[in-house]
Amino acid sequence: MTSEIGHVTGTRDQAEPDGSHIIEVSHGDRIIEVRIDPEQTAILLNRLQLTAMAHAMATAQNMTFPELTATQIALAHRGREVAMMVSTAEIGSLVIRLSDPLFETLRSEVDRMKTYRSAPSRPQ
Repeated sequence: MTSEIGHVTGTRDQAEPDGSHIIEVSHGDRIIEVRIDPEQTAILLNRLQLTAMAHAMATAQNMTFPELTATQIALAHRGREVAMMVSTAEIGSLVIRLSDPLFETLRSEVDRMKTYRSAPSRPQ
């Protein structure tokens, strides 16, 4: 069975009182409104985020990312919590909180960056 696929043409700015979302779909020469229940909204959002991230990672070599120039790095303490404070030339200081697994990933990536920087440059 073949069917024409509609296209999302609009969304409401806010959720409905029950947490559902209304989207506008054009299908042929008709425009209909479709209600997405809260549970399905969460599933849809998760799938959109995962595919968007996968697409971004696949095309990251061609993307331009915002850059900040770090001018200082220090620890930031709040009670027993310790985070990393980074001062930048562009926006001033910000605090980065990392879970232990993410901190280990950061440590590994810094080691990789040091290796790349210390490698002899290759002619291109």
